[in-house]
Amino acid sequence: MFSSPRCVFLLCVLVFGADAFALLTVNPWEPIFKGVEHATGETDTPRLQKVNAVRIDLRDPDIRLITTPGNAWSPGDTTRQTGSAYMAETGAQVAINGQYIDLATGYPYGDLWGLAMHEGQIVSPAQDLHALIGVNPGTLLVTQDNQARIEQTYPTTDLTGVWTAVESWAYLLVNGVNTGDPRVIPGNVEPRSAVGLSQDGRYLILMTIDGRRPGYSEGATSFEESEWLKRFGAYNGINLDGGGSTHLWTSEYDGPTYALNRPTENRAVSNHLGIYAAPLIPEPATAGLLLLGMIGLAGRRVV
Repeated sequence: MFSSPRCVFLLCVLVFGADAFALLTVNPWEPIFKGVEHATGETDTPRLQKVNAVRIDLRDPDIRLITTPGNAWSPGDTTRQTGSAYMAETGAQVAINGQYIDLATGYPYGDLWGLAMHEGQIVSPAQDLHALIGVNPGTLLVTQDNQARIEQTYPTTDLTGVWTAVESWAYLLVNGVNTGDPRVIPGNVEPRSAVGLSQDGRYLILMTIDGRRPGYSEGATSFEESEWLKRFGAYNGINLDGGGSTHLWTSEYDGPTYALNRPTENRAVSNHLGIYAAPLIPEPATAGLLLLGMIGLAGRRVV
């Protein structure tokens, strides 16, 4: 956990001998929008990993969450979009790819696995995914006033008051306990996307770990992913659809849209979790200097 939004950790762990050290770095949070901060991390052990995280203050009154809306009478639950297309259509300031889909539904449509809700409307109904396909799912549930929790949901779950929902698997950080899979096997060392929640429910953490890029970032197991969520302040967290779907986007109001991470492809996905935020407020010291400058100019004589 961070004790200050500006703190930085630089950890060195002995690996093979007196002269061999593993480097793990978690860089400080930097504001990018009002109530939204960005931080990065990296390590070279057990393999190269580059990590991007965005922390959203759910107590900020200007923060609003959305997902991908349903596609009405078209096939499937939603229509697939690239991250850049989603950002352009919604005008969101930040977005991350969401949950898994049933690949039997052909492009450009997608059937989502598990619960998805957009602005209080059910896009995909809750399922018992553990009984259905043997996974350990978790669902991010957020009310309209941004009260958030992560829990396992079922068809019988009471969704009263839920405004935004994204379900995925694995539920890999449960009340501070890492339940991810540590095995280094095919399919478990991949680019990763995740969403986490701080213990007090104040901070929502969106995170990506790049992979499939030898010499830059080679992916993570779900156990390693869970450890990274903890380093960025999460107490509960779920793995989102990863691999070629892993992307974390941001967009300035009058500027370009770009990915904070390095996606392996610009894949169109069936669900995004998007964040609306207000522009940064000038820091008091900066505002004070501007005021003094204006007063100084006002006192000058023009000759």
